[in-house]
Amino acid sequence: MAQSAEITDVAVAAGGKGIAVAAAVVQFQKAAVFPQCITMQAAPPGNATVRFPVYTKFSSATIDPTMSANAEGADAALTDIETTAVDCTPIRYGLYAQVTDLATTTNADALMVNAGQIIGNQLARVFDEKVAALLDGFANGASNANDILRMEQIWQAVSLLEANDAPKPFHCVLHPKQMWGPFGLTKELQTLTTGTVTADVSAGSLAGPGNPLSNQFFNDAAITKLGPVTFYTSSAVVSDGDDGHEGGMFSSDALGCGYIDQGGGSLVSIASGRDEPAALTEIVGNAYFEAKELVDLYGVEIITETS
Repeated sequence: MAQSAEITDVAVAAGGKGIAVAAAVVQFQKAAVFPQCITMQAAPPGNATVRFPVYTKFSSATIDPTMSANAEGADAALTDIETTAVDCTPIRYGLYAQVTDLATTTNADALMVNAGQIIGNQLARVFDEKVAALLDGFANGASNANDILRMEQIWQAVSLLEANDAPKPFHCVLHPKQMWGPFGLTKELQTLTTGTVTADVSAGSLAGPGNPLSNQFFNDAAITKLGPVTFYTSSAVVSDGDDGHEGGMFSSDALGCGYIDQGGGSLVSIASGRDEPAALTEIVGNAYFEAKELVDLYGVEIITETS
């Protein structure tokens, strides 16, 4: 195989060459946030597509209202069971690096191991970006593009999910700027004083001196769990194209992903191969997946100002 212009040789991999080094500093992007939040289904062997059957929700009006509670011998209300199919056909996302033998032997750190970790992390990051882009598709929103994220928007999102019978638990994935700093949810928890938090209660915050939410923020510097909602942050959450970001709150059944299991339930595989004439090792990462919306009303988009 011809050598690539992107080959990893001693000219570019010089961080640990020829000297004693401390533990390597590997620059990862924060990834693999969404797999724990959505419905993941591996494609069975011999199948190229994962099908998610989505059942239509019934209402109480389905039951015949003229039927008395003790109508012995009468037929119950007849109805049909309706389903729609959402098909996910896993497609390949791949990345590889060529690492020369000289680069491997002259770098004192674990160059090959770190290269594999970086490639795997990047593929996981691509997964998060693809799923984060789906949050913009939810019909319901609890947004305020001209203001910081406030607790009243969190409660609004919960109320919309509850009103549509979305199964718990709920997951809220926000951009870090929607959680932290002058435009983040923590702005609601403004003043740390003597181990408690004084907050803008008028905006719907639960925080206050001695309140468990205050204690959670003070101890962890974050709100990670609030009622049925678990909070996550990911820089993969997309910008709204203006001064904000498009996070979301959703049930696991709102989004689904079909993927090819690479072993142990992982959607990412890392393999290596030799190019002996070039005296290098190729480190190859692959992931096969596709994510789609399953039930629109089980998700709520949250757009807020972040700059």
